[in-house]
Amino acid sequence: MSAPLVEMRGLSRFYKMASGVVKALDGIDLDIRAGERVILLGPSGSGKTTLARVLTGVWPYALGAVRLDGAEIKEYQPDQLGQQLGYLPQAVELLPGTISENIARLRPNADPEKIVAAAKRANAHDMIQSFADGYNTELGIGGERLSAGQRQRIGLARALFSDPKLVILDEPNANLDHEGDEALNDTLKLLKDEKVAVVIIGHRPTTLRHVDKIVLMHEGKVQALGPRDEILSKVLRTQKRSATGIKLIEKGKTQ
Repeated sequence: MSAPLVEMRGLSRFYKMASGVVKALDGIDLDIRAGERVILLGPSGSGKTTLARVLTGVWPYALGAVRLDGAEIKEYQPDQLGQQLGYLPQAVELLPGTISENIARLRPNADPEKIVAAAKRANAHDMIQSFADGYNTELGIGGERLSAGQRQRIGLARALFSDPKLVILDEPNANLDHEGDEALNDTLKLLKDEKVAVVIIGHRPTTLRHVDKIVLMHEGKVQALGPRDEILSKVLRTQKRSATGIKLIEKGKTQ
């Protein structure tokens, strides 16, 4: 078996609060392989978003190691790391400029073919073409001319622009309608075929259908980890989730 694309060993991150030191992440051990789709599940405050932002290199960690393609994330220069990974935050922020410029991350002289290719991989090309000015559509501050779902789909295209090896999606379908949700699922299938690793924070049943591994988190720790069906069965057997959560998981497993 090939070496993991992402390796986390004893990963820990702390917050200093008035009440003392709080462990946001506590001794995380996790491997993610090329083409693997991993979803992080857990209640609010369990450490999911913190883990995602540590993976992007935006937030530092106190202890342990995080390696991407064999190299410690800390060793990458920001531009190098940006080429290796794509990140779709929960709240997508677009900058003043055209759709094309936003997908290209405002890089000067970006190849138009690569911009269109990223949009097609994100299944956003047809949506963009439906605008009167297409890729040259000017966006206001924060992409105010677009709906939340449209911003999310353009944000996904931006995340895929540099042909990353790792893509991190924080609630990627929070604002999507049915069409957008299906487009996202098609993208997840494509990324698996392309051997791109994907880390997802999300709870929709349709997302659960398209993951390989589940990581259950609680209070900064990994509570359970394994193949999707194995973890779903374990959760159902032990009934550790609320009635609403169990129904969601059952629906995600059977669809």
